[in-house]
Amino acid sequence: MYRAGRTAKHHRGLVRKRVGVAYDQAEAPSICLGIHDSMSPLQRAELLRLPEERDGDGTTLFNRLKKQRMI
Repeated sequence: MYRAGRTAKHHRGLVRKRVGVAYDQAEAPSICLGIHDSMSPLQRAELLRLPEERDGDGTTLFNRLKKQRMI
């Protein structure tokens, strides 16, 4: 498990380097708060249901959305 966690951390670092962004942990909560505040209550409710609702084949709507974005 340690190796998997370390690999994931390394991968995130490589992705940040490739796209030219830096991770600023102190700024992350304010960014999330800004996104949250810009959404309507309906949009927030729809976002929260993505990982819970499932299609007929058992796939969550969140996983379905991720697959569509990869195309």
